[in-house]
Amino acid sequence: MEDIAREIEPHLRNMTTWFPIVFVGGARGCGKTSLLTRMFPDYHYLDLENEAIAEKARANPIGFLREHGSQLILDEVQNVPALFRALKVVADESEKPAQFIISGSVNYLRLDSVTESLAGRVGLVHLPPLSFREMGLPLDEFLLYTSGDYPEEPSEANYTTFDLQASPSCEETKRYFWNTGLLGSDAADPAIFENFVVAETAKNLTNKGAENNLFWYRGVLVNGVNPQTLTLTGIEPSTMPRVDCADAVNTVGDKLGVDASRRQVIYQGSEDFVLDEVRFIPVETYLYA
Repeated sequence: MEDIAREIEPHLRNMTTWFPIVFVGGARGCGKTSLLTRMFPDYHYLDLENEAIAEKARANPIGFLREHGSQLILDEVQNVPALFRALKVVADESEKPAQFIISGSVNYLRLDSVTESLAGRVGLVHLPPLSFREMGLPLDEFLLYTSGDYPEEPSEANYTTFDLQASPSCEETKRYFWNTGLLGSDAADPAIFENFVVAETAKNLTNKGAENNLFWYRGVLVNGVNPQTLTLTGIEPSTMPRVDCADAVNTVGDKLGVDASRRQVIYQGSEDFVLDEVRFIPVETYLYA
């Protein structure tokens, strides 16, 4: 992957000031290795997909860590699960932050065995695939990408998914692709456009280190848990604004007590304007804001 600046870097740097261990999780191909080796050039890098290195780590995990010392990047750490408990032991021998930066599959961020064994010692960072703001694509390339025609080498990161709660009153979820560019459909397709806007919103929240509290309520995308800071987003795949889309956002906003300044609709038109106190934002403006 091209080595480019990532919006998550300030959040990651902040985590290294607080925790002795920082876990960077993400799908294969999302840029974990290039990000870590560029941000922390003074750290010793070990790739645990190298079987010779992994075997040494399995044979004596604590001794392995002590041998290499702190300021160590352990890539694909899930290949040696015994290292998680060893990291706790060695990290406790010093009170310094940022002793170890480890990376691996994002699924390991969800394992109780990992979070419990490193409780209070590890900062968790989820690295999503590149957002459009990070790519810096011009509008014509953006349209190619959303239509599924943008040439890109497939990777695991392109096909990973995430779920959002379909409504606050049930356990049903809606599943989205992190990357819609390989789905091979028209940008005006409502499902593809919805997926695209939701995924970019989730990426930008994650990159800021903000809580990703997205959920659906009566056809409106809601972000947040505190009624005073909720943001409501309607998603309109057409180029023409519709009053009923603004009505849907206002209905939810009035019910939840959301201020008009946090009610918006993302659509495929080119004008940024307010209709019935709801701001209609062109999708390209929203992407690069």
